[in-house]
Parts: sequence; C-alpha cells; structure tokens
Amino acid sequence: MPDSIANDTIGPLPWARPFSTADDAPTGVDVVGGVTHGPVAYTQGFAPEARAVIPGTDSGVMALVLAIFLLVALSMSRCRGLLRNFVRDLWDIRRRQNAEASGHTIVETRATVALLLLTAFCEAAVVVVRLSASDMAVSIGREFALMIAYMIFQLTACNVVGYAFTTDSGRRQWNKGFIASQALLGIVLTPVAAAALFFPEDSTMVFVVAAAAYIAARVTFIAKGFRLFYDNFLSLLYFILYFCTLEIAPVAALYLISINIIA
Repeated sequence: MPDSIANDTIGPLPWARPFSTADDAPTGVDVVGGVTHGPVAYTQGFAPEARAVIPGTDSGVMALVLAIFLLVALSMSRCRGLLRNFVRDLWDIRRRQNAEASGHTIVETRATVALLLLTAFCEAAVVVVRLSASDMAVSIGREFALMIAYMIFQLTACNVVGYAFTTDSGRRQWNKGFIASQALLGIVLTPVAAAALFFPEDSTMVFVVAAAAYIAARVTFIAKGFRLFYDNFLSLLYFILYFCTLEIAPVAALYLISINIIA
C-alpha cells in the first residue's frame, strides 16, 4: 500500500490563530471558526472573599468565655438556694439588730464571686462590641479588669456610706443588696452578652437592652438604700448627694476610661 503522507495537504487553517504560549482554558469564541480559547470563568471558580470575623469566633474571647462559665458552673453546683437568697437580700429590710444571724458558707461565697465575675465580663463584652474594638480579646480583657475595679469601688463606697448614715446592721444589709443586684444582673446579661458577641451588627440594640437591665438593677438597689437611710428631710438631701456622687459621676468616668483603653 503506497504511503499517502507525502500527498497530504499541509498548511495553516483559515480560522486558526498563532499562539506564542499555551492558554489555560478557553475564554471566548473565535468569530471565524467558533473555537473557544483562553481561560473561562467556570475553570477559575469564584473570587475568594475574606471570612467575616466576629467576636464570638475569636479564640481569645472564647477562652475568656469558657473560663468564666466553667468557674460559674463549678461554683453553682451546690448552691441551690443562693438565687432565692439574692432576691431576698435585694429587697427585704430587717430592722432588728440580730437579723443578720445567717451567714454565707465558703461554697456560697465562691459562687457569689463567680457570679460577680460573670457580671463584669458580660458588661465588658457589651461595651467593647458597642465601641467596635479592633482587637476584641485584648479589649475585652482590659474592660473586664476595669469592670472588676469599678465593682470593688462601688462596694467600698457602699461601706463608707453605710458607716456614715446608718447602723452596722443597715450597712450589712445594703452591702448584701448591692452584691445581690450585681449577681442577678450577671444572670440577666448572659444572653445579652452572647448576642453581642455573635451578632455584633445589632450592637446598638443589645447595648440598649443591657443598659436597661443595668438601670433596673441600680434602681432596685437604690430604692433599698433609700428605705434604709431615710429618717427625715436632711437624710433625703444626703441621699441625693450620694446619688449624684457615686451613681452618676463614676459611670461617666467609666465610659471615658473605656474609650481610652479599648484597642
């Protein structure tokens, strides 16, 4: 059989175009021949987009959350009646001097401290998310420390005012009222802080809810103080002075400090 290769016609195709380098994949259609050439979208995929980082997915923030909740869970396991005691301490007033016979056990004290730390952390989380910090873990840690310091300041102020304006029994009852208000506030703020961490786009609404809960706790505590301290018109003036000095000015200072320490 004769070789037909020599008789084959060799030449450029009319619709072909020269390529100096090979294309990745076809991107278009040649007008003449209908042949696709170059890279096309389906071979490249979609352009990558950066994953949105929220406070609830930050490893440092979640480490703080787990530490606080683990502390609360371990401390509250044997304190079934502690919340009921908080509700009573927040509102009830006993006029008798021996009304403070029942004290707190070590387990109850540890659980109370854990709940106060929970309150400080929830307040810190709500404030930091509302102020849109760039480094959430560091900012929440700083704000957490600030809230603890503010809580210690408030407790110290309660003792000073109690020594000045009421009996020793009244001072102890007012201190218990403050601790109860803060501990119960932490329980209320827990879902609010979780919403702030996982839904930062709703930080304004979350902050309003948290502020309303804080104001309600403070009003209840102040109402107990008024019932403890009020004897005459002069005591009312002293109480108004206390309210302006220890309830309004420190909160304004706390807000200014928070703005400066948040990264």
